[in-house]
Amino acid sequence: MTREEYFKTDAVSRSALVAFVEHPSFFLSKGYEKESRALIFGDAFDCLMFDGKKVLEDRFRFSSIVLPYSDNTNAGKFTDELIRICKENPEQFQKVQANNKIEDDLIGVAMEAADINVKSQEKTLQQFNDANAVQYVIDMIDPMCLKSKESILLNSMRESLLMSRYAHLFQTYPDGTNHIIDNHMEHFHQVVVLFDHPLTGIKLKVMLDIVSVDHSRKRIYKVDLKTTSNANPQYSLFEYRYDIQAGLYSMGIEKWRDDNFPGYDCSTGFEFLFVHKSTPSIEPIKVIMSQNDVDTIISGTPKKYGQYIKNIHTMLSDLKWHMDNDEWSYPKDFILNQGYVAKIYEV
Repeated sequence: MTREEYFKTDAVSRSALVAFVEHPSFFLSKGYEKESRALIFGDAFDCLMFDGKKVLEDRFRFSSIVLPYSDNTNAGKFTDELIRICKENPEQFQKVQANNKIEDDLIGVAMEAADINVKSQEKTLQQFNDANAVQYVIDMIDPMCLKSKESILLNSMRESLLMSRYAHLFQTYPDGTNHIIDNHMEHFHQVVVLFDHPLTGIKLKVMLDIVSVDHSRKRIYKVDLKTTSNANPQYSLFEYRYDIQAGLYSMGIEKWRDDNFPGYDCSTGFEFLFVHKSTPSIEPIKVIMSQNDVDTIISGTPKKYGQYIKNIHTMLSDLKWHMDNDEWSYPKDFILNQGYVAKIYEV
């Protein structure tokens, strides 16, 4: 199964479950499927790592424009809304492309869609213009290019160089080498597993970056590669709910093992390899979730920053309730209790 087929498959992914945990309406709206620049970069990096530079160049094209702001800034939100509006309205895009500028009426619509208050709009537009972001918008949706390219990346020099550095670091780092080119093991990349949740029957899907099989020991190792802008990978682990990923992927790899290598065992815990975006010259950092932590997030009583949170089985049980009742306005607990029951101190 290709990446494209994976994303089109109607099943619950880690991103979908994380969105549901944040709020049921986020799951229903499928906002988690939005292709941010960070996700495009991650997709391209995986392509470079596992398919090679030629496939990368066949699938992606690069814009010469460097946006000096991120997705979550006002300028980033404004830019993304412009792209969305132009994609949905070809006539608007043709005007932008012909005049190489954004007309005032389109600016107003995009500002409102991005929920940027009036006081901030002048500064936002100045940042957009200073970055020559109108050319970036044109690059992002040029239909002639999209006929043969799936996605568009920023800045061919900077981001291409960063991806190459990341790939080199992972491929030469001892723990990375063991799971990428070690000839003593059989390696599988971008492993897709579809399976049913045993308690609810909900269809789940996972895609593991690296699965390494040591036939001499009859053991299967699973590894996920991450890029992070935070100096503390443990912060990223919980902030972006990679703990949920570790739990779901561990459940999935057992199904994959049973289908492909019955009688083998899986390595304990779950291993992440992080590389820092701002300092790609330092070696990756290995972060291992212990087997106890993986078991806890699947079926135990986990805590996040000292507060009790739900495990994966309970999350999926709640999701099944929402699906059966077609109720997405508030979380199940809020609806059944007619409000939240606070659990601040629990013995």
